[in-house]
Amino acid sequence: MIKYIMPRKKKSPIHPPIKNRWISGQISLNQLDSSSNLVVIEYGTNDASSGWGVSLKNYSNNLQSMIDYISPQKCIIVGPFPPDPNNFEINQFYQNIADFNQAAKHIAKQNHIPFINMISAFSGLSDISSYYQADGQHLTDKGNELLVKTIAPTILSKLKD
Repeated sequence: MIKYIMPRKKKSPIHPPIKNRWISGQISLNQLDSSSNLVVIEYGTNDASSGWGVSLKNYSNNLQSMIDYISPQKCIIVGPFPPDPNNFEINQFYQNIADFNQAAKHIAKQNHIPFINMISAFSGLSDISSYYQADGQHLTDKGNELLVKTIAPTILSKLKD
């Protein structure tokens, strides 16, 4: 996925080393690295699940704790991903995803951190199910390309600061 943002041929401010701390099925406040120059916090989908997630208050507190630990100046917040709206099986667990997205947006604003709204980015897509794997939650290559195209400008802008 990162190859769409920038090639990794050399180490420089334009081609920094990238650490992916993604762990499937995890909830917030795992795998933080405060020594990084830039941290993109994209979490909340699992937290928002009515089947295995956390409360909105805990989610908000966890997000603020991550920001405090890392430093607001080093953060970009990506709101939680909406599930495929055509997949009832997964949607039944995410009736409150918009509330979690609003909480992330509010906390980003309070901390003067760029916020990327993935619910908006994925709304109105034709053939939306083609952006998701069969589980309705994880992205296909096409979905990952949209993700990268959506977040890359903010990452590159923040790296210039």
